[in-house]
Amino acid sequence: ITKVGDANMDVMSALITSLLRGCAEQSRTMVGQRLKLICADCLGALGAIDPSKVKGFSSMRFQIACSDDDLIFELIHKHLARAFRAAPDTIIQDSAADTIIQDSAALAIQELLKIAGCEASLDDNVVASTSQTRGKRPVKLLASVVDGNCTEMQERGQRLWNRFSSYVKEIIAPCLTSRFQLPSMSDSASSGPIYRPSMSFRRWIFFWIKKLTAHATGSRASIFNACRGIVRHDMQIAMYLLPYLVLNAVCDGTEEARCGITEEILSVLNAAASENSTDVNGISSGHNEVCIQAVFTLLDNLGQWVDDVQQELSLSQSIQTSSSRQQALKSKEKAINLSSDSNQVLIQCKHVSELLAAIPKVTLARSSFRCQAYARSLLYFESHVREKSGSFNPASEKSGLFEDEDISFLMEIYSGLDEPDGLCGFASLRKSKSLQDHLLINKKAGNWAEVLTSCEQALQMEPTSVQRHSDVVNCLLNMCHLQATVTHVDGLISRIPKYKKTWCMQGVQAAWRLGRWDLMDEYLSGADEEGLVCSSSESNALFDMDVAKILQAIMKRDQFSIAKKITLSKQALIAPLAAAGMDSYARAYPFVVKLHMLRELEDYSSLLGGESFLEKSFPLYDPNFSKLIESWENRLKLTQPSLWAREPLLVFRRLVFGASGLHAQVGECWIQYAKLCRSAGHYETASRAILEAKASGAPNVHMEKAKLLWSTRRADGAIAELQQTLLNMPVEVVGSAAISSITSLSLVPLNPQPLRCGTQSSNENRGVAKTLLLYSRWIHYTGQKQKEDVISLYSRVKELQPKWEKGYFYLAKYCDELLVDARKRQEDKEPCSKAVPAKSALVAATNLNTEKSWLSYLPDVLLFYAKALHRGHRNLFQALPRLLTLWFDFGSVYHISRSAANKEMKTIHGKVLSIMRGCLNDFP
Repeated sequence: ITKVGDANMDVMSALITSLLRGCAEQSRTMVGQRLKLICADCLGALGAIDPSKVKGFSSMRFQIACSDDDLIFELIHKHLARAFRAAPDTIIQDSAADTIIQDSAALAIQELLKIAGCEASLDDNVVASTSQTRGKRPVKLLASVVDGNCTEMQERGQRLWNRFSSYVKEIIAPCLTSRFQLPSMSDSASSGPIYRPSMSFRRWIFFWIKKLTAHATGSRASIFNACRGIVRHDMQIAMYLLPYLVLNAVCDGTEEARCGITEEILSVLNAAASENSTDVNGISSGHNEVCIQAVFTLLDNLGQWVDDVQQELSLSQSIQTSSSRQQALKSKEKAINLSSDSNQVLIQCKHVSELLAAIPKVTLARSSFRCQAYARSLLYFESHVREKSGSFNPASEKSGLFEDEDISFLMEIYSGLDEPDGLCGFASLRKSKSLQDHLLINKKAGNWAEVLTSCEQALQMEPTSVQRHSDVVNCLLNMCHLQATVTHVDGLISRIPKYKKTWCMQGVQAAWRLGRWDLMDEYLSGADEEGLVCSSSESNALFDMDVAKILQAIMKRDQFSIAKKITLSKQALIAPLAAAGMDSYARAYPFVVKLHMLRELEDYSSLLGGESFLEKSFPLYDPNFSKLIESWENRLKLTQPSLWAREPLLVFRRLVFGASGLHAQVGECWIQYAKLCRSAGHYETASRAILEAKASGAPNVHMEKAKLLWSTRRADGAIAELQQTLLNMPVEVVGSAAISSITSLSLVPLNPQPLRCGTQSSNENRGVAKTLLLYSRWIHYTGQKQKEDVISLYSRVKELQPKWEKGYFYLAKYCDELLVDARKRQEDKEPCSKAVPAKSALVAATNLNTEKSWLSYLPDVLLFYAKALHRGHRNLFQALPRLLTLWFDFGSVYHISRSAANKEMKTIHGKVLSIMRGCLNDFP
């Protein structure tokens, strides 16, 4: 994928949605495990496409309130037919398991068709046709009564059968004549909650559905009973049936059944909300996250059902109120029946609302936070805080003070949401900020020097705290002080050997980024040893260890180990990816970024062809290497332009370029990293990256350094940096007029360089034009040069790059400002100009100190805006409205002045008309 388009992104969005669902497949067969791995591999091949470019999942509302026939149709059409059809294709791989799945699906379809009244013909030819050709002839649904009249049950079955597509009819036709038997179900339901933290999602959901099915009542009990075999093997069907089972138990079951459901939900949430469940990368933890997400989905569905029921009741009540008394008397008996039905629905709605209210919002918020579902956590915790403390709105009924504990948790949530403004807002609710508040705020703001100071202060207060030492190491890593990180880790290993595993895990993060392979091997050995672990940043540290192990295997030229470690790393990501993907792509994005990087490691290993990257290098003109780098660049452009997403990808590229001795490309990676740090406000880290880029000999380092100085409000330093760079360039490239404009009131001493021979390439000219344009804009903003100098600089930019939209646009903006300033000044000094339009504003302004009329700027402004629009569309929404506004404004002035006889006005009018005609002819 090289560009983003509406058509491309529609396909990409559908692909990503399907692949995330594939990763959530909970099959126990070897084929199911391979399917999940292939889906993860495909996500890595697509790349970590920016979530803002990907369209969200289809927002079809899950309708629990439906008829039994609708439920049977949905089950067969969307789920059971798929399970029945998919199983035969994989019999070769896992014959016994897949036969059981197929039989279970066939049994469920058979029983559901019977419940709905679908029966096969008793004619021998139809039976033979059905069994031999699997439904190539239409299946007839005949009445079983002697006189041939269709009973109500037959009509029901006919209606259901007609709803199926011909494709589905062909699949399920054999089930009309099958003779599967439902095994009797033993009543082994336990009294307490089923869930245990060590239990897999598949095992938990099956036992819970089995328990709910045993206690199901009403007409749907037979439907649930028919599916009790397939839910053991197909988790999609289990997840689909769970809301219906829970709703049946809550609405029509006993008080004991309702309490059991509440206890089951709380057992899952309490396990997640506990402090002991901080390991977010383990296999069991990944399954736990899927369980928690299943509970969240269930609660969403139940809440949606309550909302739908309440809306329907309100609507029916309003209709009844508006009906006339006569109609009410005529349908008195019907109204009584409706009233009794409404009362029954109200009771059911009350039971579901009580279930939802019985689950504490705090528990929901904390379990969501542990799963990194920060938006959901904020939703629940805000509701809890408003109920407990009210709000700060003076007009609200309840307004109070938030507790410090609540503020701290809200700040942690906003930290996870990457909302620095919200962090500062909540910190102001305290009477005084705590040290932890300063840490959180400065981390998100990127003030790593302040973070390090706070960590040092915390370390003085708790000298033996492992967590505080770990915070210091993380701070050094984020500041890009990798050598200092290694030194600090070595000191901690000797000082606190009890936590050697933790220090080695953090040391690995610095070692592979530095390319210190001996240190990396040493830290990996220490990290694999048994020991205590501080889990503050374990998630990223574990993935960094996987990357380091893959690089280690590549260096050792062990192809089997490379493939094995990449596969294990993907498998470790699948469980949390599946849980996050059930919610949204944005929440799953951090795991997709890791899959993106694993794919690039795999591609590089394939390019090496079994050799070590320490022994084999690639020149830029190598076709395979250049093709790979181009592909990586295109993939990088589509990723989220955030520091955390692109940093590991850029580090890996630096290692690849460094191994091939391509120092300029290494420097370019450092510049990209510096740009990301600057955009995120991490100025200290950006400064460090710029130094590394300069040491690598990267071109255009001066541009990023100047932008960093400008961002940190050191405008003079930024302008001086660009001035020095321009003065060091050949005069024939920059232009003698531009050099003359630069040296007037220059902030740096003139230091002319010897002229270079030969013509400059277009790339060099573009670099000079970019530097000159940035310098011109900043000189314009700060007002350090005269008008003639600034125009000379802008003019040189468009001469260097005549097809560049930016040069014309900013020149047009500057001339536009001159026009506006001249017009205001001239109209203020000549108050009579509006009262005497006959002589025109042009004559009055011209006679005023012989200053150039503001209207004389107009043709140039229009022309430059028009050329900018002709050369690109990035500034379309600024240039086009301003172009039209100036044109219409001039038409009004020309009409009011009535000075068509004035020679200068006629000249300007002719130029304007010529420019606008050109726009009409040339614009697309």
